[in-house]
Amino acid sequence: MTNLVRVLTGMVLLVLCICASAQEISNQEVIEEEPAKALKPITITGYHIKRMDIEGPAPVVVFDRDFFEESGYNTLEEFAMHLPINQPQERTLFDSIGASGFDLRGIGVDTTLVLVNGLRIAPYAQSAENTIDINSIPVSAIDRVEILKDGASAIYGADAIAGVVNIILRSDFQGTDFSAGYGVSGHDDGEEIYADFVSGRGSGRGNFVFTLSWFAREPQYSRDRSWSSDLDHTATGGPNNRSLYGSPPTLARYDIQMFEHDPECGSDPLQSSIGASPFGFEVGTQCRFNFRQFDQMSVELERLGAGLFGTYEISPRLSFFGDLLFSGIESKRILAPSPMGSSLLIPGFFGVPFVPAQHPDNPFGAAGELFYRALDAGNRTVENEAESYRGVFGLEGFRGAWDWRVSGLASKNKVEANFSNFILEDRFQLALLGMGGTGGDQWYNPFGFQTQNDPALMDWLTADTASSDTSKEYSFDILFSRQIGELPGGPAGFATGLQYREQQLDQWSDELLRSGAF
Repeated sequence: MTNLVRVLTGMVLLVLCICASAQEISNQEVIEEEPAKALKPITITGYHIKRMDIEGPAPVVVFDRDFFEESGYNTLEEFAMHLPINQPQERTLFDSIGASGFDLRGIGVDTTLVLVNGLRIAPYAQSAENTIDINSIPVSAIDRVEILKDGASAIYGADAIAGVVNIILRSDFQGTDFSAGYGVSGHDDGEEIYADFVSGRGSGRGNFVFTLSWFAREPQYSRDRSWSSDLDHTATGGPNNRSLYGSPPTLARYDIQMFEHDPECGSDPLQSSIGASPFGFEVGTQCRFNFRQFDQMSVELERLGAGLFGTYEISPRLSFFGDLLFSGIESKRILAPSPMGSSLLIPGFFGVPFVPAQHPDNPFGAAGELFYRALDAGNRTVENEAESYRGVFGLEGFRGAWDWRVSGLASKNKVEANFSNFILEDRFQLALLGMGGTGGDQWYNPFGFQTQNDPALMDWLTADTASSDTSKEYSFDILFSRQIGELPGGPAGFATGLQYREQQLDQWSDELLRSGAF
């Protein structure tokens, strides 16, 4: 991981210096018995006015530190998957590779606002949506998670329509805690290993907490579970969701204007089967492909995270607060081989890839358009390296009846991705016409069961490509609040403030990826 050693070394040295200073202050002070303190008002997610409790007009659900320790969740992704009001995300090719986000009510990840200590964090750069990668926040660094289940666009903006998830970091822990664990599924796969270190030091005027977390997970494959190994549910009265793009292929024939499956379709029933039309009307038969035999249901993932959080009382009316977060994530996802297929212009079949009637391996003796998956090209792989940084510093205090808070935030997310074993569509079409390979004279054979083409031709047909995406978030906040009187239902408050926020996104792809060649 780029700059990982330097970043963590700097953070460790910084926390050691702070801890040493805090210990020195503590030793110099005279230990006196402190009088009982009155409860202080706190800021609750969805409100800018401080309150004595979390009860309010909008429902806020709180998951505290004890909940996370008892549940055994090693990532926020696991927590989100089991949250009833959250819709687990469907992973797609170019986003959410090793990343995950909250999607309250399933409206969309860009409508659920994710905050850290009440402030924003840079979105996951590879995603086209405003997704916050919650895997970048170690569970060991979390004090509690507050979820506002109602929309809060009036407070936070349009990206809080579905609700708000506010992740509160640990800032008052004192002592040292180390934990480690190992887990494996009942199918002897999906191994997980984690190690967490937390150290907190404080005096009567401040407290600083340092966290270090490492987590690694091995992949799990859909084919290894009976409930996820097949997309054909017709045996139990459900739909057949197998893909039309498969091997053996389906040909959309020009002569009869209908689909027809390859004669060897169903040679391996778990991989392929003859199916009815997925379009709601009869247009022939298709060879339906079960890509779950190749796909993963959880990706290989390794994450290293560190955090430094603290507060310090400068005077009885003025306090400093700040937090630093770093996360480095490496992930690898394996997908089924590339699907190659027509644009599905029915009737007419005027798309690509086109197969001529004179193709030497064409069992139909007719020209048409191919619906195919090149198994001999191998599985596609997507490898991501993501780094996240976040720093917040601010002052808060009170003057007269007014509470005030000033803070500045800088956050960055960078994702570098490498894509392997993708079919170049223009070269694939040439090879179907007998003009493939470096010599321009090779035929590609897509027909039959487990067909293997010349490895040299496959090298010519496939390509690797890469992208690099960076998102940045900057903000400056000023907030004033106070109580202005009493009503029958309790105290009335008033809040006003100003926020300047700037978001940047820089997405780069190599020439091959920009060309749309696959």
